[in-house]
Amino acid sequence: MSDFLEAITRAAARANSDEATLPMTPLQAAGQAAVLQERLELLSRPHTFAVGDLVQWKCGLTNRKMPSAGQPGIVVEVLAKPVTDSTEKTGSPYFGEVLDVRIGVLEPDGDLLIFHMDSRRFEPFNNTGLN
Repeated sequence: MSDFLEAITRAAARANSDEATLPMTPLQAAGQAAVLQERLELLSRPHTFAVGDLVQWKCGLTNRKMPSAGQPGIVVEVLAKPVTDSTEKTGSPYFGEVLDVRIGVLEPDGDLLIFHMDSRRFEPFNNTGLN
């Protein structure tokens, strides 16, 4: 086996070993606990949106590729009856997600795409690029 293939094989073995999943230190765990509480508070902070409102992701609550961080979206529809995503498997973060707004975003070529989203993850667009 060549040195290159040997190195790849060793790296793959390390990635699949316990070495890749070492337990957190108490300091790391405390830091994550604080961030989790902060994210829950953000998720729980309500905003009432209307058609035409410009929105952006709340910091740390992005769970889709579009819109990208700092990119504005526009509320196209507020659903009277939210849709629940049941197409994903139970191990997916999208399973059971409550989708209560439709948000339009622009593709790089300027085309408008419209997605069902969870409004709790959005805030009014503030044009600072910081979210």
